[in-house]
Amino acid sequence: MRYLALLVLVVLMSGAMAVAADKPASKPVGVNLEGLSDYMGVEMLMDLTKTARRFGKVDKPYENGEDAVKRDADGWPLEDAGLVLRADRPSPARSYTYSFKGRARVTFFPGDQVKTDEPTYDPNTQITSGSFKTLNGLGTLFMSFHDTDGGIRDLKVMRDQPAVGSFTKAFIDKMSLFRGKTLRFMDLQATNGSEQSTWDKRSRPQDWNYRGTLPPELLAELTNTLEADGWYCMPHQADDDYIRQFAEVIRDATPDGRTIYVEHSNEVWNDQFKQAHYATQQGEKAGLGGGYGAQLAYHGVRTAHIGRIWKEVFANRPNVKIVAVLGAQAANPFTAEKSLEPEGVAADIDAVAIAPYMGTAFPMEDPEPVLKLSVDQLLDAVQKQLEPGGEVAKYMSSYAQFCKAH
Repeated sequence: MRYLALLVLVVLMSGAMAVAADKPASKPVGVNLEGLSDYMGVEMLMDLTKTARRFGKVDKPYENGEDAVKRDADGWPLEDAGLVLRADRPSPARSYTYSFKGRARVTFFPGDQVKTDEPTYDPNTQITSGSFKTLNGLGTLFMSFHDTDGGIRDLKVMRDQPAVGSFTKAFIDKMSLFRGKTLRFMDLQATNGSEQSTWDKRSRPQDWNYRGTLPPELLAELTNTLEADGWYCMPHQADDDYIRQFAEVIRDATPDGRTIYVEHSNEVWNDQFKQAHYATQQGEKAGLGGGYGAQLAYHGVRTAHIGRIWKEVFANRPNVKIVAVLGAQAANPFTAEKSLEPEGVAADIDAVAIAPYMGTAFPMEDPEPVLKLSVDQLLDAVQKQLEPGGEVAKYMSSYAQFCKAH
């Protein structure tokens, strides 16, 4: 008999729980990663331009609307322009090197907190290069290019830090806690409200800016660097060609012995997200009922279909396990039941993932008592929710029985 597995996503932590009668439960732990932005809390990528905003006005880089400056099809400015490299994220003193094609007078804001040298220009390569250092505690950082002859391109602003491939060594060291575990990429793929639909619109490794979405090639690079399993969230508007080509990129980069989790979007049952409304429209269009029922039924159908595509792509890779994951609401099993109703869906879904939140251990209306807790006291309170009789344990037990029935 075939059983669905239960995967539990707890706040920002994800873990797969497999329970057998003859041995203790195995609880491998994973983690969601922070999304790409100019205010990231971690120094993830070596090239700072990958997470910068698009080019804006030379004297006000934060004014970067469609008509702020002229840009080419790749996003490079065709006139003097500025760039928000980082916003509102104070950091220790850091050194950087930069280079770009073209000639320009380079300035930084705030100038009194950036120490810079005089850039050099090579007329043979038409490359300008230089370096700068930010003082301790600097948050916002702008970089502007004046007196250009038609703008600049191919800008790179590299952290003067040890690298591990595309990533900083400091980031990889920090992530070593999850070496060999599971990395879920919901935020790194900018899944909620994603606009990605066709493969040609994806972010690519060679793009100057990733527009908040880490390319699949770098997602694979990160999992391999950490010898981890990858958990990929397919955009709700992605067509089958996008799904297939994404899977092919991961297949070609994944060594044997790994498990890959594949999920349809994120929280499609949650009406605060665009993907939920999209699912309702598509479900009704496909004749799967109306309203919330159609939304959930489409979520199940699409999850199963995405899983089939990935398994077809990996058909010649028997030593890589593909797990098709249905996302459901921890407090509402109906979201899973309705998603599994359409004919044939349950047979092609391998696991149900829920997200029981630990924060309910504390009174939300009065945070003061929580702030007075020591770390040990806080974790002890959270632990009680996982123990028999605790709220999270009840959700997990209920869903485990539901999955076993399927």
